[in-house]
Amino acid sequence: SAAKIAVVSYNLGTSHIMFSGAIADTLVDAGHTVHFFQVQQDNAIRTNGSQKSHRNIFIPSVAPNVWNEMAFRVNPFKPFNVETPSFFLNVTASFDQSCHDVLASRVMLEKLGREEHYDIGISEAYGFHGFGLLYILGVREYVLSTAIPFQPAFAAMFGIPTPVSYVTNCLDGVGSLEAPNLSYYRRIYNTALHAMNYWIYQRFAEKNTKIFRTVYPRMPDLEELVKSAALILVNTPALLEMPRPTTHKVLHIGGIAESQDRKESFNAELEHIMSSNRPKVIISFGTLARTVFIEGELLNGFLSAFARFPHVDFVWKFDEAELHRQIFRNHSNVYTFKWLPQKALLNHKNTKAFISHVGLNSMLEAAQAGVPIIGVPLFTDQQYNTAIARQKGIAVYVDKTELSAETIGDALRRILCGKKYQANSARVRAQLTAFPRQPKTELVSFINFVAEFGAPRGEFFFFLKLR
Repeated sequence: SAAKIAVVSYNLGTSHIMFSGAIADTLVDAGHTVHFFQVQQDNAIRTNGSQKSHRNIFIPSVAPNVWNEMAFRVNPFKPFNVETPSFFLNVTASFDQSCHDVLASRVMLEKLGREEHYDIGISEAYGFHGFGLLYILGVREYVLSTAIPFQPAFAAMFGIPTPVSYVTNCLDGVGSLEAPNLSYYRRIYNTALHAMNYWIYQRFAEKNTKIFRTVYPRMPDLEELVKSAALILVNTPALLEMPRPTTHKVLHIGGIAESQDRKESFNAELEHIMSSNRPKVIISFGTLARTVFIEGELLNGFLSAFARFPHVDFVWKFDEAELHRQIFRNHSNVYTFKWLPQKALLNHKNTKAFISHVGLNSMLEAAQAGVPIIGVPLFTDQQYNTAIARQKGIAVYVDKTELSAETIGDALRRILCGKKYQANSARVRAQLTAFPRQPKTELVSFINFVAEFGAPRGEFFFFLKLR
């Protein structure tokens, strides 16, 4: 029978909204009643994620959120390290603010809880305010989702071992690029990073719990709520994940956002460009990376590399092309657009390569389309995603700090002038299509089970706790 489900999306970036929205829309298609909650964090996001939910509820920010001022948001093309104290202090402040935002909407949330009687609540948990929101709604069963690859901190919460000899943290930056064949130094570093990662998430949970308990003194520890989750929904396909121990609670539903029927079409100019039989290279660095920072020597490096392939057309998502109009006029095989129908372009028969930041959704779209990637990861999990794509033989890596005509040109030559990457990409595409456990079917069948029978119990207890 149909269940009533609350899906909470963290407004951290468009990819997070797309993943949570795809979960919501898939469950609506399966006959469930779904309410979609979006907690504001990123002021630049204008999409609500879900197109089919029965209700879309927006939780506004009641004060400025430091998330919008963090270094990787200002200029992601500069070197950036997520393992610094300042980064985690800012993230903590951002998640604390989101807790206050949820509490500011508590009257509305309590009313919804009394009226709707939600069976299941699904939320991400980078900060823990989503689980606090679900507690206020009074959901019967909790489900954890993650729009990035599975983190060791969450594995520890569920009693899943993380062997430091070959499992890296997806937020490890360049260290992820070595995975799973880690050097001895990287294994030692990995040990310290895993311990720090879990300690930091405990601090997130501890502080977020204190904030919620100022209004709800009987609220359980938010970490315990996460550990009680019936399922863990991970935005990676099993075929595109590093080897690691797992459990029956972990469902790999990566590709679910890409499988949604998004109506994308070409405008007249794009249709004309793509209709020629010349090879095409698509360039996009996602929604967070503003191309206004691609200028001067960096811009000239890209354009000089593209000029070495006069028989190839380069279609570039470039927000501020007007600022460099004269420069682009001198490169007749480069076409710029403020927005691109990325999925449709990647699936076009003339597309031969994709220059990308390798955000998880972009990587999955390219893999499903069978298009090789030139990976220029900018921050967070993108190095880890690049490592996966390289391991599968479908990507070439270029360090963002070493972008030049030579490095970009060499990467283009390796993909456009050889057959290896095209063949590997075609194979991965076929594997994803034929894989027996498809993301939509997996999600719906397990959510149906939880709605009827509750969580498949198997909670984990530490012999020794760190606090």
